[in-house]
Amino acid sequence: MEGTKLYDYMMVKDGRTSVADALADTDDIIARVRKHDGIATIVCECTFFARFAPRIRKLTNLPVHYAVLNVADLAAAVG
Repeated sequence: MEGTKLYDYMMVKDGRTSVADALADTDDIIARVRKHDGIATIVCECTFFARFAPRIRKLTNLPVHYAVLNVADLAAAVG
């Protein structure tokens, strides 16, 4: 993600980004992921990407995990 507008947004105090930039950067990241065989799932470390998980899932046909979903899955598994 380094070198993208999203990365710059997240690394500055009170950063701002646009939906268009976020979508473009997400699509670029997806294109990079597609170049690699053997990827079975995508884990988004940043909660910013939770809102893009459905798009990433749709474009990659891979499961996408992120913090809130992981907590819900863990709670369901132990509860």
